[in-house]
Amino acid sequence: MTATGTPAPAPAPGSAPAHRDSTTDAAPREVTRASLVAVWAGRVLVPLTAALVVATRLTRPWWERQGLDETGYPAHWLPNVTFALLLAVGILAPWLCGLVASPWASRRDGAEMVVTSVTGRRRFTVASCRVVDFRVLSTPSTSHGAVVVGPRGGVVVLLAGLPHGGRRRITALLGDQPRDGLGRAVREHLLGLALLLLTVAVVFGVLGLGSWAAGGVL
Repeated sequence: MTATGTPAPAPAPGSAPAHRDSTTDAAPREVTRASLVAVWAGRVLVPLTAALVVATRLTRPWWERQGLDETGYPAHWLPNVTFALLLAVGILAPWLCGLVASPWASRRDGAEMVVTSVTGRRRFTVASCRVVDFRVLSTPSTSHGAVVVGPRGGVVVLLAGLPHGGRRRITALLGDQPRDGLGRAVREHLLGLALLLLTVAVVFGVLGLGSWAAGGVL
Protein backbone atom coordinates (compact mmCIF):
# COMPACT_ATOMS: atom_id res chain seq x y z
CA MET A 1 0.00 0.00 0.00
CA THR A 2 1.12 3.55 -0.69
CA ALA A 3 0.84 6.45 1.75
CA THR A 4 -2.55 7.38 0.24
CA GLY A 5 -3.96 3.91 0.78
CA THR A 6 -3.88 2.80 -2.86
CA PRO A 7 -2.30 -0.52 -3.74
CA ALA A 8 1.38 -0.34 -4.63
CA PRO A 9 2.23 -1.49 -8.17
CA ALA A 10 3.56 -5.03 -8.34
CA PRO A 11 7.10 -5.53 -9.65
CA ALA A 12 7.50 -6.90 -13.14
CA PRO A 13 8.07 -10.65 -13.28
CA GLY A 14 11.77 -11.48 -13.01
CA SER A 15 12.75 -7.96 -11.96
CA ALA A 16 14.76 -7.27 -8.80
CA PRO A 17 13.97 -4.28 -6.60
CA ALA A 18 16.83 -1.95 -5.80
CA HIS A 19 16.21 -2.14 -2.08
CA ARG A 20 14.83 -4.74 0.32
CA ASP A 21 14.21 -4.71 4.00
CA SER A 22 13.01 -7.02 6.73
CA THR A 23 12.49 -6.06 10.34
CA THR A 24 10.35 -9.02 11.31
CA ASP A 25 10.93 -11.22 14.32
CA ALA A 26 12.27 -13.88 11.93
CA ALA A 27 15.39 -11.81 11.20
CA PRO A 28 18.41 -13.50 12.83
CA ARG A 29 19.69 -11.63 15.88
CA GLU A 30 22.71 -13.84 16.61
CA VAL A 31 25.60 -15.29 14.63
CA THR A 32 26.47 -18.96 14.83
CA ARG A 33 29.43 -20.19 16.85
CA ALA A 34 30.80 -22.13 13.89
CA SER A 35 30.90 -18.97 11.77
CA LEU A 36 32.89 -17.13 14.44
CA VAL A 37 35.35 -20.02 14.63
CA ALA A 38 35.77 -19.80 10.84
CA VAL A 39 36.37 -16.03 11.04
CA TRP A 40 39.12 -16.45 13.64
CA ALA A 41 40.64 -19.31 11.64
CA GLY A 42 40.87 -16.95 8.67
CA ARG A 43 42.57 -14.34 10.81
CA VAL A 44 45.20 -16.91 11.78
CA LEU A 45 45.61 -18.35 8.28
CA VAL A 46 47.08 -15.23 6.66
CA PRO A 47 49.96 -14.56 9.09
CA LEU A 48 50.66 -18.30 9.37
CA THR A 49 50.97 -18.61 5.60
CA ALA A 50 53.18 -15.52 5.41
CA ALA A 51 55.47 -16.94 8.09
CA LEU A 52 55.79 -20.27 6.27
CA VAL A 53 56.50 -18.51 2.96
CA VAL A 54 59.39 -16.64 4.60
CA ALA A 55 60.64 -19.82 6.30
CA THR A 56 60.47 -21.76 3.04
CA ARG A 57 62.50 -19.15 1.22
CA LEU A 58 65.14 -18.87 3.94
CA THR A 59 65.59 -22.65 4.20
CA ARG A 60 65.45 -23.40 0.48
CA PRO A 61 69.05 -24.76 0.19
CA TRP A 62 68.35 -27.11 3.10
CA TRP A 63 65.11 -28.67 1.84
CA GLU A 64 66.32 -28.75 -1.78
CA ARG A 65 69.14 -31.08 -0.74
CA GLN A 66 66.54 -33.69 0.24
CA GLY A 67 65.47 -33.93 -3.39
CA LEU A 68 62.08 -34.79 -4.87
CA ASP A 69 59.72 -37.64 -4.16
CA GLU A 70 58.30 -40.02 -6.77
CA THR A 71 55.53 -37.55 -7.69
CA GLY A 72 58.01 -34.78 -8.47
CA TYR A 73 57.33 -32.65 -5.39
CA PRO A 74 59.91 -31.71 -2.73
CA ALA A 75 60.52 -34.57 -0.31
CA HIS A 76 60.56 -32.22 2.68
CA TRP A 77 57.24 -31.32 4.31
CA LEU A 78 57.87 -27.55 4.60
CA PRO A 79 57.45 -26.50 0.94
CA ASN A 80 54.50 -28.87 0.56
CA VAL A 81 52.67 -27.41 3.54
CA THR A 82 53.46 -23.90 2.28
CA PHE A 83 52.00 -24.77 -1.12
CA ALA A 84 48.83 -26.16 0.49
CA LEU A 85 48.37 -23.00 2.57
CA LEU A 86 48.97 -20.80 -0.47
CA LEU A 87 46.28 -22.74 -2.31
CA ALA A 88 43.89 -22.24 0.61
CA VAL A 89 44.66 -18.51 0.75
CA GLY A 90 44.04 -18.21 -2.98
CA ILE A 91 40.68 -19.96 -2.81
CA LEU A 92 39.61 -17.99 0.26
CA ALA A 93 41.16 -14.66 -0.79
CA PRO A 94 37.84 -12.76 -1.22
CA TRP A 95 36.77 -13.97 2.22
CA LEU A 96 40.14 -13.27 3.84
CA CYS A 97 40.19 -9.67 2.57
CA GLY A 98 36.72 -9.02 3.99
CA LEU A 99 34.88 -8.69 0.68
CA VAL A 100 32.97 -11.93 1.28
CA ALA A 101 31.22 -12.83 4.52
CA SER A 102 29.07 -15.70 5.64
CA PRO A 103 25.36 -15.00 6.22
CA TRP A 104 25.70 -17.10 9.38
CA ALA A 105 28.32 -14.58 10.60
CA SER A 106 25.81 -11.76 10.01
CA ARG A 107 22.83 -10.66 12.06
CA ARG A 108 20.15 -7.99 12.22
CA ASP A 109 20.27 -5.17 14.75
CA GLY A 110 17.07 -3.26 14.15
CA ALA A 111 17.22 -1.69 10.69
CA GLU A 112 20.89 -2.54 10.31
CA MET A 113 22.67 -5.69 9.24
CA VAL A 114 25.86 -6.35 11.20
CA VAL A 115 28.42 -8.29 9.17
CA THR A 116 31.34 -10.01 10.92
CA SER A 117 34.15 -10.75 8.48
CA VAL A 118 37.83 -11.67 8.74
CA THR A 119 38.79 -7.99 8.59
CA GLY A 120 36.32 -6.79 11.22
CA ARG A 121 32.69 -5.83 11.79
CA ARG A 122 30.64 -3.59 9.52
CA ARG A 123 27.10 -2.23 9.60
CA PHE A 124 24.74 -1.75 6.68
CA THR A 125 21.37 0.01 6.84
CA VAL A 126 19.41 -2.53 4.83
CA ALA A 127 16.72 -0.16 3.55
CA SER A 128 19.43 2.05 1.98
CA CYS A 129 21.36 -0.80 0.33
CA ARG A 130 21.11 -2.15 -3.16
CA VAL A 131 21.00 -5.95 -3.25
CA VAL A 132 21.86 -8.17 -6.21
CA ASP A 133 21.33 -11.91 -5.73
CA PHE A 134 23.43 -14.60 -7.40
CA ARG A 135 23.83 -18.37 -7.46
CA VAL A 136 26.91 -20.56 -7.80
CA LEU A 137 26.48 -23.91 -9.60
CA SER A 138 23.03 -25.42 -9.81
CA THR A 139 20.58 -27.73 -8.08
CA PRO A 140 20.97 -29.88 -6.04
CA SER A 141 24.15 -28.18 -4.81
CA THR A 142 23.29 -24.52 -5.44
CA SER A 143 25.03 -22.00 -3.18
CA HIS A 144 23.12 -18.74 -2.92
CA GLY A 145 24.60 -15.33 -2.30
CA ALA A 146 23.90 -11.61 -2.48
CA VAL A 147 26.02 -8.58 -3.32
CA VAL A 148 25.09 -5.79 -0.89
CA VAL A 149 26.11 -2.25 -1.86
CA GLY A 150 25.74 0.48 0.74
CA PRO A 151 24.81 4.10 -0.10
CA ARG A 152 28.39 5.25 0.60
CA GLY A 153 30.00 2.61 -1.58
CA GLY A 154 30.57 -0.09 1.02
CA VAL A 155 30.28 -3.55 -0.50
CA VAL A 156 29.95 -6.99 1.04
CA VAL A 157 29.17 -10.29 -0.65
CA LEU A 158 27.09 -12.64 1.47
CA LEU A 159 27.89 -16.17 0.33
CA ALA A 160 26.45 -19.28 1.90
CA GLY A 161 29.19 -21.89 1.83
CA LEU A 162 26.64 -24.66 2.35
CA PRO A 163 23.90 -25.20 -0.24
CA HIS A 164 21.15 -25.89 2.30
CA GLY A 165 19.54 -23.02 4.18
CA GLY A 166 21.66 -20.26 2.67
CA ARG A 167 18.88 -18.60 0.74
CA ARG A 168 16.55 -18.61 3.75
CA ARG A 169 19.24 -17.02 5.93
CA ILE A 170 19.99 -14.30 3.36
CA THR A 171 16.27 -13.61 2.94
CA ALA A 172 15.90 -13.30 6.71
CA LEU A 173 18.78 -10.81 6.80
CA LEU A 174 17.83 -8.69 3.80
CA GLY A 175 14.11 -9.10 3.38
CA ASP A 176 11.75 -10.73 0.94
CA GLN A 177 13.22 -11.71 -2.39
CA PRO A 178 11.60 -10.75 -5.69
CA ARG A 179 9.43 -13.39 -7.29
CA ASP A 180 11.26 -16.06 -9.26
CA GLY A 181 11.52 -15.71 -13.01
CA LEU A 182 13.63 -17.02 -15.87
CA GLY A 183 15.37 -13.70 -16.43
CA ARG A 184 16.24 -13.34 -12.76
CA ALA A 185 17.57 -16.91 -12.56
CA VAL A 186 19.76 -16.36 -15.64
CA ARG A 187 21.18 -13.13 -14.19
CA GLU A 188 21.91 -14.80 -10.87
CA HIS A 189 23.74 -17.71 -12.52
CA LEU A 190 25.75 -15.39 -14.79
CA LEU A 191 26.84 -13.26 -11.85
CA GLY A 192 27.73 -16.39 -9.89
CA LEU A 193 29.77 -17.69 -12.84
CA ALA A 194 31.63 -14.38 -13.10
CA LEU A 195 32.48 -14.46 -9.40
CA LEU A 196 33.62 -18.09 -9.70
CA LEU A 197 35.92 -17.28 -12.64
CA LEU A 198 37.31 -14.30 -10.74
CA THR A 199 38.10 -16.59 -7.80
CA VAL A 200 39.94 -19.01 -10.10
CA ALA A 201 42.04 -16.13 -11.46
CA VAL A 202 42.84 -15.00 -7.92
CA VAL A 203 43.89 -18.54 -6.96
CA PHE A 204 46.45 -18.72 -9.76
CA GLY A 205 47.67 -15.21 -8.97
CA VAL A 206 48.20 -16.02 -5.30
CA LEU A 207 49.93 -19.32 -6.12
CA GLY A 208 52.27 -17.64 -8.58
CA LEU A 209 53.12 -14.74 -6.31
CA GLY A 210 53.47 -16.95 -3.26
CA SER A 211 55.66 -19.46 -5.10
CA TRP A 212 57.96 -16.66 -6.27
CA ALA A 213 58.15 -15.20 -2.75
CA ALA A 214 58.94 -18.65 -1.29
CA GLY A 215 61.73 -19.23 -3.76
CA GLY A 216 59.97 -21.53 -6.20
CA VAL A 217 57.75 -23.95 -4.29
CA LEU A 218 55.80 -24.92 -7.40
